[in-house]
Order: sequence, then structure tokens, then C-alpha cells
Amino acid sequence: MAYIMTRLRHCCLSIGAACIAYGCVVSNPQPSSDAKGFILTYRQAYCEVLNGCCATERRANNTDTCERLGFPTRGISDAVAAGVIVFDERAGNACLDELSTLLRCPLQTRFPPGCDTVLVGTRALGEECESYYECAPSVLGAVGCVIAFGEAKFICSVKASSGEDEPCAFEEGGVRYTCREDEGMYCDPSTDTCRSLVGGGDSCSQSYACAPGLTCDDSKQLCVEAPAIGENCLADCALGAYCGSATCRPKKDVGEDCYQDYECGGVCNDGTCEPLGTSACWN
Repeated sequence: MAYIMTRLRHCCLSIGAACIAYGCVVSNPQPSSDAKGFILTYRQAYCEVLNGCCATERRANNTDTCERLGFPTRGISDAVAAGVIVFDERAGNACLDELSTLLRCPLQTRFPPGCDTVLVGTRALGEECESYYECAPSVLGAVGCVIAFGEAKFICSVKASSGEDEPCAFEEGGVRYTCREDEGMYCDPSTDTCRSLVGGGDSCSQSYACAPGLTCDDSKQLCVEAPAIGENCLADCALGAYCGSATCRPKKDVGEDCYQDYECGGVCNDGTCEPLGTSACWN
């Protein structure tokens, strides 16, 4: 334990360390030969940097919240001992060597690239899990530990896009299919099936059927260009704009005041626009 505590003392700068625009600089920790030592060292580094990040955002953070959001260590060592998670010592030490450059504001809740192969899960898609660390990587994309459709259990799952005329949302073998706008699909509520987004000049009945940047003209029943910045609007506006007080306005930048997510390029958090899905601080 004394050896681990020595490593921890050398792991990070204190909360009062200078945080540059991209985050706090972490001093180089000593290498670890086991999963428990790696977890303790990484979590301490993460939480120290997160405290600095949250301070620059003028938002709150504490150790318990940091452990829960940043690195849920409970049970991981037991899972490693049981063979459910495989610890790669070489990858772990490479991660610790680069923490000073890998841990930057705004922090993500998952491992950053360079540390994402340290703890490798063995549970296949569709198998029960307690955390995403237990799930094996998949060529289909990022794997999560999510609650199964219609069942009171968590399973390893990956997101995929439903095809034309397939159900809007279904699960098969741990693959969760949904209609994805970024892949040209929308969910038709009248049939609960996926349809291809409608292009400009094509017929429509609702704006959600039109491709991004288009809206459904009720009088013509056609997808047309959505109003541009400065033009009158009812709901839809061109890409990069939102409808406010019946006028299309530019999406607000990070740090500007807001009331709703649609006003921001990211999300509206506690009255301020923030990047989408980045901050691990709490209010």
C-alpha cells in the first residue's frame, strides 16, 4: 500500500495547479503491475484533472461523483480476478506514461484513446453485464452495457441503423437497431417502421420526414428549404439556426446564455451553452 500511495502522490498536480485552456497537467505516475494499482492511479489522476476542469467551468465536483462518473472502479478488480475483464499491463503502463497529454478538459467519462485497451472485457454482445468494461470490443462500433428491450437486465449492446421498412427500434443478438438520421432514415409513426428521408421537392406530410435543412411546406406538401437566418419561421430553420421569437437565429456559441438545447450548437446546461456530451462535472 505504501508503494501505491507513493505513486499516487507523484501522479498528479494538486487542485490548485495551473490549468491551461486544455486542462491540468498531470505529473508522470510510476508504472503498475496489476489492475488494482492501475485503477487507483488512473482514478486519482482523472479526479484531480476533473476538479481543475470543473473549476474553470465554475461548476461543482467532488470525489464520490468523480469516481461514479469518471471511473466506476467498484467491482472491476473482482471482475479482473474472475477473468471477466483482462488487464493488459503493457497497455496500462503506456497509458500512465501519457496521462499528462491524454487527460485534457473537457473530460470524457470513458477512457481516452491510448488508454482504451488497458481493460478488455470478454462478454459477447447480448450477454449480461454490470458495466461496459466487461463487454468485448466489436467491429460494429462502441459497445455499451444497457438495459435490454423489454427485460429487467443489462446486456452488452452496440447501436446500428435499421433499414428501409424495418421496425423503428428492435434488438437482435445484442445489436440495437434504430432509425438514424445521420444514415438517411426517419421513423414513420403511422407504421412504426424506418423510411428514407425525403429530399428537396419530394412529397411529404410532416417535416420530420424531410432531410436535414428542409421543412415540409403544408400548402404544397413538398420538402423545401427551411428558412434561413433572419427569415420568419414557425418551427424549422436551416442548418446552424434555430427558431426564436418567430425568427431564425444563429445557434449560440459555447458560453452564451440559453433556455433550451435547440438554441445551442451543443446542449443547454444550467442556462449556458456547452459542447455536446463533454463535461463530467455536476451542478
